[in-house]
Amino acid sequence: MRVSRMLAAASALGLAATILIGPAQTAQAEDALPAGAVAPLDYAATGILKGMYGQYGRDWNWASPASLYVYPVGAKVGVVAVDKSNAWFTATTYGASQPASAGGAATYSPVDTKTVSFADFPVWGGFYAASDGNYYVVTGKANTAESKTDNVIAIGKYDANWQLLATGYVAGGVTQEFEGVYKPFEAGSVSMALVGGSLIVHTARQMFAAADGVRHQSNLTFEVDTATMATTSFDAKGIGGPYASHSFNQFVQAQGNEVVFVDHGDAYPRALMISGLRGYSPGAMTLDAAAGVYWYTYEPLKFVGDLGNNATYASVTGFELGQGQALVVGSSDPQDGEIAGVSGATASLKRNVFLVTAATGDAAPKKTCTWQTVSGTAKQVCSTDPAGSSSLTWLTQLSPVGTAGVGEPRLVKLSDNRFAVLYDVADAGSHTLNYKLIDSTGAVLASQSWPGEYFGSDSQPVLIGSSLWWADVPGETSTTPYLYALNVAKPTAPRVALTPSALSVDGALAVGAKSAAALKIVLDGETLTSGADYSAKVSGTSKVGLGKVVVTGKGRYSAKVTASVLVNPVKTKVTKATAGKGKVTVKWKKIAKSQVTKYQVAYRVKGDKSWKTKTVKASASSLAVKKLKKGKAYQVRVRAYKKIASGASNGTYYGAWSSVKTSAKVK
Repeated sequence: MRVSRMLAAASALGLAATILIGPAQTAQAEDALPAGAVAPLDYAATGILKGMYGQYGRDWNWASPASLYVYPVGAKVGVVAVDKSNAWFTATTYGASQPASAGGAATYSPVDTKTVSFADFPVWGGFYAASDGNYYVVTGKANTAESKTDNVIAIGKYDANWQLLATGYVAGGVTQEFEGVYKPFEAGSVSMALVGGSLIVHTARQMFAAADGVRHQSNLTFEVDTATMATTSFDAKGIGGPYASHSFNQFVQAQGNEVVFVDHGDAYPRALMISGLRGYSPGAMTLDAAAGVYWYTYEPLKFVGDLGNNATYASVTGFELGQGQALVVGSSDPQDGEIAGVSGATASLKRNVFLVTAATGDAAPKKTCTWQTVSGTAKQVCSTDPAGSSSLTWLTQLSPVGTAGVGEPRLVKLSDNRFAVLYDVADAGSHTLNYKLIDSTGAVLASQSWPGEYFGSDSQPVLIGSSLWWADVPGETSTTPYLYALNVAKPTAPRVALTPSALSVDGALAVGAKSAAALKIVLDGETLTSGADYSAKVSGTSKVGLGKVVVTGKGRYSAKVTASVLVNPVKTKVTKATAGKGKVTVKWKKIAKSQVTKYQVAYRVKGDKSWKTKTVKASASSLAVKKLKKGKAYQVRVRAYKKIASGASNGTYYGAWSSVKTSAKVK
């Protein structure tokens, strides 16, 4: 069962899709859930890795830039899908192409699709929908010659219609403690935050060859003046960067003039590192703790193992700023702590979801740094006072040596003091979507889980309207992304939405039916319970053909779906089955002529398994079934069928068989 699965791809060109939910059945969404398909992507070409690090395969010790991004386009949903191999992406907006009317259904489909090439800088970095109404795209190219002057990173600024407005560049000789970009975004990702007119970019790079001949990896931080698109590294600003080597994932968020960074380090430090900059301003800066311009740093989760060992057995996958707190989530082995009596970090252990909170703002520790020459190399030497406060909480307590493990959790800000944590738990091939509502202190306010549902982390969920939206490519070998939604209008009681592509209506109605009781409503293989999970109303049952059933979610489900349903002839009633010499005469009560093309009369020796059938014209009300066996009692039954040769209801509709009537023994 899948959460709010939208249609499998109907067209890479953004064409409207037909929603099939069973034989001769169609459906339309009636709430603000698009039913259009995300353009299909080639899995191998895009290089989509499940989640940032590999979700469950734990394929990588480091993150990689995402290939799927969901973002708001007003009240609509936008999706950027990246083909990394061919250096282009599509930006598609999904919305209502036919407004819903009273009692009617809206048809949701792609309303706009743009294709953008980044062939000049063919290494994908990241996408950001900024609060200034513009889109920023970061791409790069390899710098194998170690040129200091060639541009290696490009930052494209696009308007809301995807027209390129301007481009900024970062040259290969940029420094952050150490010099150069040999490969941009290597073993990391790209995160962006807008502070006034400055776009702050926090990413990774493989550096120029060091004195030991090795090209090491670290993070890289720079700002972009969005008016001129001029770039300045944090080193060039005179304040140094939040340096981490190696840095296997990067995040940045801002509140006012405070900018907070998160890095996943495996060496310096070998820890989750939270770095905050108070008193940020564009251009050159002077650190002055007394004037409120200073750095602070936390290392709330240290990873066991040797410095520089890429395997930390952890992932850092979510970061938000709350009221006076930074909140970070990820998954990890127990490290030097203990979960269910187990400590350590190895490939054989199962992970749990951690939550880190760290004080920001005035409660953050002040860090004073000076540049000193150590063994001929200029380095920052820092002292921190006071110590500040941070905490680590395990949101799950699964046994590290058990069968269940967690996927990559994601963190979404719902309001200044409310956050959603989404994550998957897999156990013996089954999946459970889990949701926790927390506040800025990390206190868990509500929890909910949906066994059978799956949470994939191929994109960062985004709050649009009253729902959390995300995109995911289900399974390791699937090629088609899907859109998902979780209704959080009431954050303490989120609801999974009924969706056309996942919903099926089993069974059929008879002409004149006023109730849906004869139907079975199934969502991704699970039979829902009438009254508890949904209510249903039927219409269009006055004649044979296709009627409608409106299924409205209740309890754990939201949304409303209208499905077509078969309306068959009414059940025929057999009045007599009279045995005669070598025959049985069957009589039945005729139904309305408008419901009948012909009748079928089925018969068999009492006790046999198989039936034989004869067909008679619509005007008939009896049939003598001849050449029957003497001394045998026969069972008979009758039904009507109606053929419709044209229109939406084209097809053959069969009424239910009558009750079985048994004759006396044939003479």
